[in-house]
Amino acid sequence: MSILGRATREGPLHPSAVCNRNDARDAAILESYLIGESHNNLANKLIRRSLLEQAMAQLKTMGLPKDPQLNFCEDMLCTVLLYRCAHTYASTIQTEYRYLQRSDSSMVSTDPAVVDACLISLETVLKVLRPLLQDHGQSSSVVEFRSRDVNWSLNNLLCRAGSSLGEESLKRVGRIQSLYD
Repeated sequence: MSILGRATREGPLHPSAVCNRNDARDAAILESYLIGESHNNLANKLIRRSLLEQAMAQLKTMGLPKDPQLNFCEDMLCTVLLYRCAHTYASTIQTEYRYLQRSDSSMVSTDPAVVDACLISLETVLKVLRPLLQDHGQSSSVVEFRSRDVNWSLNNLLCRAGSSLGEESLKRVGRIQSLYD
């Protein structure tokens, strides 16, 4: 298995460590994700339990709605949280398993109700991500992230929905677009 990435600092992670992005060496990990050097899926990553626990503890403090139904772009949120907490990382060039999508998967469904649920998920993910990315302001890396990942996600949903989205869904699309304008 080929391993990519760069270690920015050596040393063990303490389970009780606070995720702090003030350290420029650690911020380089998140920066590499924002510019596309790592993908926003969890399928090509092995994650230490202590790191996952830190990221999930951070998530609980971020105003996520109770029992959110995150069925679209949840990996985007988890990746940012993990990279904010990580001191080192490595990822494979490709996933090491075959990803089979069911015909009713939220990733391919054209059912307007499923697409709307995905829009709700995307809006929730982006609302949580927004303050996490404010450290970067309107840097070129955030602009690149938006162009690549956020716009791809939104375009994917709009193409699948065609003209079947209702008024509330179209308003949600507008709110999503305004989150990073």
